[in-house]
Amino acid sequence: MNDETTFNEVEEMLRAAGPIETPPAHLRAAARDAALGAGDVVRLRPPVRMDGRVARVLLAAAVLTASALTALVIGVGGSRLTIEHHINLSGAPSAAAASAVIDVGAADGAVRPLVLHVSRLAPAPKGAYYELWMQTGAGDPTGMVAFNTDSGGGVVAQTTMPADMGWSRCWVTLESADGHRSTVLRVA
Repeated sequence: MNDETTFNEVEEMLRAAGPIETPPAHLRAAARDAALGAGDVVRLRPPVRMDGRVARVLLAAAVLTASALTALVIGVGGSRLTIEHHINLSGAPSAAAASAVIDVGAADGAVRPLVLHVSRLAPAPKGAYYELWMQTGAGDPTGMVAFNTDSGGGVVAQTTMPADMGWSRCWVTLESADGHRSTVLRVA
């Protein structure tokens, strides 16, 4: 007798026996005990439930702590910028209370960092934005960074410029969607 004949005979006997019946409940428990053992059942205590307010305060504290630690690790809040020049801007008549300082950093390879600190400049109207411009001699002006201010009129905008680029003028304009442009900050 070969293996294939044996398999065919077994298959025929299984088909003749019909479908397997569901074992009685008392046999299920015996089968479980035989498979897993009759050891002690370890009961876990239910999780401690905190008051919703306490949980929110603890979560907020954890988020703030993690944010502060992350800021320390990546250096946020510190400045590694070596400033070579400060350029002071004052408000044009349309924004007389506004002012700005541009910190021009030391060249780092092919670029140098610029940090624009704006104060008391009202947020741009809907559909408009502010833009910092620099110009060398009689050449075309170069848009350095577009920005808007927060509700308090302030912003710190960071950008870069080519390390070998000089400038003879710089100013900030209010740019409208219709193409209208007006100067709001200029060199003091």
